Parts: sequence; structure tokens; C-alpha cells
Amino acid sequence: MAKRRTLKRSITVICTELFAEGVAASLENEHPENAEALLSSIIKMERNFICRISHVEPGMEAKTYFKDLIEQFNAQVIELVDQINNG
Repeated sequence: MAKRRTLKRSITVICTELFAEGVAASLENEHPENAEALLSSIIKMERNFICRISHVEPGMEAKTYFKDLIEQFNAQVIELVDQINNG
């Protein structure tokens, strides 16, 4: 398992890149409401996962918890990338 600090930093870097791509895509998009919703969902996702790193679910083994957390994060990132690409 990676250090929590490293995991938080990785999530922040990925979300920052997603946000930048979302802003770039919004400049080409004709629907600003969709872009605003996408950007706010990226920010909410980042906050959610950073908070979840700091507070491990009680009764769950840490290794299992973080593996599941990373899988959920990756799934949401893929979903957001698809939304950005589809405009």
C-alpha cells in the first residue's frame, strides 16, 4: 500500500489534469451548463476521495479498503474522461 500522502497527491494531480481538460473542452462546447456540471463533479470527486483516504472504514482491512478505493476512483476517472470526450 502506498503512503496516504502519495495517494492524496496522485488524486490531486489526476483531478487537476481532468479539470484542465474539462476547461479546454468547455471552450469548444456550445452548452456551458454541461461544462459547469462536469467541472463541479470533478471537484466533488476529488474532495470525496481525499476525505475517504483520511478516514478508513471501521471493521475493514486497510489493504482491502484502499484497493477498493483506487478501483472506484479509476472507474470515476474513466467515466469523466468519456464525458469530456463526448462533449
